[in-house]
Amino acid sequence: MLIEKTEYLINELNDLESLQEISNESSAFNKRNVKLKSISSDLEILTTSVCLFSSQGFKIDTESIFSFPNSAFNKLKIKWENDKSSILKPNDFFSKVDFKSIDNEVKINLQNQWEGHVDNVRPSIHMGQLKVLKKIPDLSILVFELQEKLKMLNELKGHLPEEEASFKLVISLVSEMKELWEQLSSNNIPDEVVIFLKKAGNDDGINLSEITQEIMEWLNKNNLTHLCQVKFKSDV
Repeated sequence: MLIEKTEYLINELNDLESLQEISNESSAFNKRNVKLKSISSDLEILTTSVCLFSSQGFKIDTESIFSFPNSAFNKLKIKWENDKSSILKPNDFFSKVDFKSIDNEVKINLQNQWEGHVDNVRPSIHMGQLKVLKKIPDLSILVFELQEKLKMLNELKGHLPEEEASFKLVISLVSEMKELWEQLSSNNIPDEVVIFLKKAGNDDGINLSEITQEIMEWLNKNNLTHLCQVKFKSDV
């Protein structure tokens, strides 16, 4: 891994007393050493994130991302082993490898995978749907719990996880939301109305043929018809 290579070179530089003692090269030496330490520190943070995601089954193509940095470093190392002062001369590793861009590329990749993972495992429940259901007194307590868990899930989705606990928390929240969703019912609300309320607010909606007279009467009685609308499917 590139981080191990840079740390190796840092140690080599720190041990190279003869180079440090050359006064006219000490400034350049210090700059190289500081630059290497900065690169190593950034890579360590990035590697931690990559390893975390890999441990959870995510795939990150680090081989292609770090192909040029690795190649540039190997050339630098060969020159270094033949001539220690070569570390002070212009080289691709220090001048052409854009570690900030690499860091951004990897983090964007991880963030996209993370968001996709959360969207894939979460139930098809939306905040707008819950706002409507919360207007129904018999369902409001459970709906409030669902809203709170959905807020937590959305907050987790927006930030790149730094520890395994975040992955476990997503699974836990999703499980709790599914259980609450199953429990969402009332003795005062007919079963077919409950089914309608759950289906009407999700992405797929409900077929017009499923809306019975009993459902319409219940919606009228509870002043909820103004919240309902009919749309044609976009893929007809």
